[in-house]
Amino acid sequence: MPDVWVNITAVDDAMQERLAGVLETRSADPQQQALRVLRPGSWLAVFDGDDATTTVALGDHDPLQACVNIMMANSVTDRWLMRRLPQVVRDCGFVGVDFRSHGFVESGGGYMLTVVERGVDFLRSFGQIGDDTAAARRRIEADTFFGLIAYASVTARKPA
Repeated sequence: MPDVWVNITAVDDAMQERLAGVLETRSADPQQQALRVLRPGSWLAVFDGDDATTTVALGDHDPLQACVNIMMANSVTDRWLMRRLPQVVRDCGFVGVDFRSHGFVESGGGYMLTVVERGVDFLRSFGQIGDDTAAARRRIEADTFFGLIAYASVTARKPA
């Protein structure tokens, strides 16, 4: 993927407010690029999943968790990034770094069911499971489905 920040020399007011939303996935060195293109005194805001927390497990060795684990291992570049991001941002020269957690819990399927389904697709392609997602659907029907991802946000200011 080309580095979308290479040709940016100035950032208008509208872009200042939207810049952080694409940093993590669009540049090899997103924090340095943000520091380069943001005006002095501007704020950086990053919000993303702490993907290492993703779970649908109802107990130890839950077979549906294997589906989640394989999906994350094959779909997420760095499951641990959000935990390191405050220090990365500080190291780039940003100040006033604030780090917060925001939980996402689901009991009726929705997004977390799609995580299980994508994991089943990976396991099936590896020849380790059949087409069945019935266990997840049974949990939804019995109102026992559980899914959780902790999200995190980091805000910081470019020095004036």
